[in-house]
Amino acid sequence: MIIRTKINEEPKLVEVSLDDIDNEPFLDGVWDLDGQELSLSEEEEEQVLSDAIEEVVSRRYDLAIERWEDEQ
Repeated sequence: MIIRTKINEEPKLVEVSLDDIDNEPFLDGVWDLDGQELSLSEEEEEQVLSDAIEEVVSRRYDLAIERWEDEQ
C-alpha cells in the first residue's frame, strides 16, 4: 500500500507492508517508490506505522460509506 508520511520531517510517499502478531500491527517493510527498502529509526517507524494504520482505517471507512450509499 502506498501512503503519505513524514521521514526526517519531510513529506514522502512510501510503499508499506503491514502484518500483525496476535492482532498487534507492525511494519513488515517500507520502500521508496523506486523499490529501495528504507532503513528507519524507531521514531520514524512509529510514525510510518501510525500513518499506515490511519490510511487503512480511512480506506475501510470510505468503502463502508460507498456500500451504504449503494444500498440506499
